[in-house]
Amino acid sequence: MLFPDSNSFTRLATISRDQPHALYPQACNPTMDLVALLSSAGNNVKGKGRADQSSTKVELWRMMSGGKVWEADVNGEVEGLAWSRDGLQLSLLIVKYPSLPSSFLQPSEHWRPVSVTVDHLSVHSGHVIKSVSLDIPDKLERGWWDMEWTSEGASWPKPSNGSRMLLIDSLPRPTIVEPPKPANMLPFALPAVAKTENPTAHPKLTHLPSLLPSPVDPDVLLVSSPGSSTQQRLLTGTFPLPALTPQYLSLALASERLSGYLDIVLRGLEAAEHAFREGEKQTMIWREDLEACAEQQGMTRDQVHADLFRLLMTGRSDVAVSEWLGKNLTARTIAKWEQALDTAYATIRKVISESISPALERIVLLLEEMQGWVEAASLALDKAAIETALSLCAGFATALETMRQDASHEAYCAAEFMKWLKYEMTRTTAADQSSDAAPTSMHDLKYTWAFIQTAFVASPFQIRFPNKGRDDILDVPDSVTALSRPLDVLLNETAAKLDRSAPADDLSSPPLASVSFDNSISMELATEDVPEPSHLEQPAERKKMEEPWTWLNSVIQKCDEIVSEAARNATQQWSMEHRGPLADRFRVGTVSAK
Repeated sequence: MLFPDSNSFTRLATISRDQPHALYPQACNPTMDLVALLSSAGNNVKGKGRADQSSTKVELWRMMSGGKVWEADVNGEVEGLAWSRDGLQLSLLIVKYPSLPSSFLQPSEHWRPVSVTVDHLSVHSGHVIKSVSLDIPDKLERGWWDMEWTSEGASWPKPSNGSRMLLIDSLPRPTIVEPPKPANMLPFALPAVAKTENPTAHPKLTHLPSLLPSPVDPDVLLVSSPGSSTQQRLLTGTFPLPALTPQYLSLALASERLSGYLDIVLRGLEAAEHAFREGEKQTMIWREDLEACAEQQGMTRDQVHADLFRLLMTGRSDVAVSEWLGKNLTARTIAKWEQALDTAYATIRKVISESISPALERIVLLLEEMQGWVEAASLALDKAAIETALSLCAGFATALETMRQDASHEAYCAAEFMKWLKYEMTRTTAADQSSDAAPTSMHDLKYTWAFIQTAFVASPFQIRFPNKGRDDILDVPDSVTALSRPLDVLLNETAAKLDRSAPADDLSSPPLASVSFDNSISMELATEDVPEPSHLEQPAERKKMEEPWTWLNSVIQKCDEIVSEAARNATQQWSMEHRGPLADRFRVGTVSAK
C-alpha cells in the first residue's frame, strides 16, 4: 500500500499499534470523533518473485478515547479515500493489480491495474453499501487519487402535479413480508436468534445504477487520477451524471426507485421459493418413506402410488401402505407435515399479494413516467426498450397471479389430504380396538386425489422453481409478441375458444384403475403423469414462460439497459453542448457497479 509523505501526516492522538499505520488528512470524519487508519494486511507468497493479491486493512478509531470501532479487510490497495459530507459513508478507492512477478519490471515501473473501484463503507459497521467500477485512464501513474465530496447548490426536483412520481409518493411503500412463523413444536426450547443482514442491494442489482442515501441537497463525489486534470463526477458517489440539471436528477431518482422496488421483488421471490422448498422437503421425506416401504414388499413406485389411490377409493390397501400409515406416520408427524405445507403456501400467497405485486405495480408506473419523458423529448430514452419492459412486467404479473392461485389451490388440497390421513389412522385404530363407533370422513375426495396426483407425486411448483437456470432470461421477442397482441385479436381468439366444441375423445373419462382377481389394483397412468424420481427434482423439459425467475431476470436486464443507455446519452449530449475547457476538466466515464 502507499504511505503518505512525512509532511502530509497529521498527528491527532497517540495510539499504540503493533504495526505501522497510515493516517491521511482525509481520514478524519467531518461530523464525528472518528478517524480511519490504513495498514497493509500482508501478501501471501506463492513462489519466488510472485505474490498474491495485496490487501489492506481499514480500521475505524475514536480519536479522543482511542477505542477501535470496527475493522475491515479490503481486497486490493487503497489509493484514495474521502468521507461523505454527513459522515455516514467512507469512500475508498481500491486498485487491484495483477498477481504477476515483479522481476520483469524496472524499479520505476508497475503493472497496469486490473480494476479500479470505489467502495462505500458504512460508518456504523464497516460493511460495503455500494461498490462501483471506474474507467481506467490510458496513462495512469502510481500514486494517490484525489477524492472530494462537494455540493454544487442543486436540489432534488419535486414531482409535478399529475405525474407518476407523485402518484407513487401517495401510495404506501411495499415492504418485504416476513414469512409466518410455524407453531412452536418445542415450547421449552429457546427461540433462534435471527441474523441481521447487511443493508446492501441484492447481488442481481449490482449493475443497475442507484444512489446512496444523501442529505437534503444532492452531493457529488469528484475523483481524479494521479497526474491527471480530469475528474469523474459521481452523483452520491455511485451514479455518473455530467451536470445536476433537473432532467438528469429526475433520471437518477427514477433509477434509484427502480432499484429499490426490484430489490423488494427479488427478496420476496426468494422468500416464496424458500417457503416452497421447506414445504416440499416434508412431502419428499414421507413420499420416500412410502416408497421405501413399497421396496421392502417388492412393489414398484407406480404400484404403491396406485395402492394409495386404491385406499382412497375402496378403503383397502396392501401391506406397504398399511405399514406406512400404521407404524411410520403418527399424529405428531402429520401435524408437523401439515404445518409445513400450510406455512409454505400461506407465505407464497402473502409475499406475492403484499410485497411482490405492489412493487411490480410501482415499477410499471416508473416505466410509464419514463415513457412520458420520451414523448416530451426531455431525455434521450429508448422508447422501444421501455415498451418491451412494460410488456415483460405484464407477463411477470400474470405469472405471479397464476402462481398465487395455484398456491391457494394446493393449500386447500393439502388440508383435505391431511384430513384423509387422520381419518385413515383413526379408522385403523378403531378397527384394532374393535370399537363400534366408526370415524366419520370429513375430507373431500376430489381434492384429496388432486393432492396425491400432483403435490405428493410431483408438485407443480417444481416447474416454476427448477433447481437449475435461476439466472436465465426469456427470449424477449417471443415473449413480447405473445403478450402485446391487439385487444380485438385477443377477444376474437377467446370467443373462438369458447365456441369451439370439445372433441369426442375429451368427453370420455379415461380409465383410472383396473382391479384383478387377486384383489390388487394397477393404474393406467402415462409416463409423464407419474415421472421417475429423477424427474421430481428437475423436470426434463423446462417451461421458461412459467418460471418467475426468468421473467424477473428479463425485467432487470431491460431496466438496466434503459437507465445505462440514458446515462450514456446524457453524457454525450452534455459533452457536445459544453465543448471547451469546462468539458476538458470534467469527464464522466462509463461507471458500472461491481
